[in-house]
Amino acid sequence: MNTAGRHTRVRIVHLVPADGIGGVETAARSMVAAGDAPCDFSLLFIEPERSTRARFGIFQLLSANARAFRRVNALHPDVIVCSLWRSVPLAVLLRATRRATKLAFFVHNDVAMHRFDALLSRIGIRVADVIWGDSAATLAARGVPADRSRVISFVTDRLVPPVSHDAAPRFVSWGRLSRQKGIDRSIRLIARLAERGLDVRYDVYGPDGGEQENLAALARDLGIGDRVRFPGPVQRSALPDIAARHRFFLQLSRSEGMCMAAVEAMQLGLVPIATKVGEMAQYVRSGDTGISVDSDRIEVAADAVEYLINDDKAWQRHSDAAVRHWHNAPLYAEDVCSAARALCEERS
Repeated sequence: MNTAGRHTRVRIVHLVPADGIGGVETAARSMVAAGDAPCDFSLLFIEPERSTRARFGIFQLLSANARAFRRVNALHPDVIVCSLWRSVPLAVLLRATRRATKLAFFVHNDVAMHRFDALLSRIGIRVADVIWGDSAATLAARGVPADRSRVISFVTDRLVPPVSHDAAPRFVSWGRLSRQKGIDRSIRLIARLAERGLDVRYDVYGPDGGEQENLAALARDLGIGDRVRFPGPVQRSALPDIAARHRFFLQLSRSEGMCMAAVEAMQLGLVPIATKVGEMAQYVRSGDTGISVDSDRIEVAADAVEYLINDDKAWQRHSDAAVRHWHNAPLYAEDVCSAARALCEERS
């Protein structure tokens, strides 16, 4: 029997492997901040912060999972949500010991990052009552049956665009500096634009995921070392000011789910330039909300970008369309609470 009927608000515990700056962690933290959400929400990070995990061995990992197991049981949740492959072993244990508690497995990317991700994600999908996805593209790519899945909105806030943007052709991205994000592709696009005599600049915000040295070297090799900057991590509260100093958001990723950074950028009036991966293939539309890029046809992308650089009215139309696209989207906190309530009301 479900316990949700014994009280008026659904109790949710979201298990995330460790705190970080990714879309998963940012969305989960937005639930904590949503004091008026129509459910009771607890966020549990299983492991220490990434910066302190260098010496995190098997004993420490087992201890961390044991502590998280005790904390979950003390909270008596109606719904347990687990994100990312490292949360799956604990989710399986909780599934076996808390049969009356509903389990949702959250998938956030259209491809597995490696074999452990692929294996444990398959297990998570198999044992969960429902599979949540950050987009329809993610769920379809991972082969999740429609009758066991639900898309959760990844719009965490109603961001207000700045009154104006710098008129210069300035490009920006924010997120972890990793190969998945295709920053090397973005640097090559900037180089092509510079070759055309355009005064372009590219700011790449985010912590180093092991790629910054290679990316800086690539920029130097292409002759644009002075045009590409790596300012480091950025607080979300600073994003409106950053958006005001830029015109375009570059996201030439190799794989994605929803891509929260692109959603944030569009809400702030930046025109996205994005590859056709994940849900970006749906909401970044050339001639409308942004520039959709085929990574094998960079010259075509450069033509489209140069056109918007030289036509301020066309850039403004794209910017306005990008903002409008997310204007009525449901918020993440509302969607999570609604999905959890629906799950509890299902027949056990």
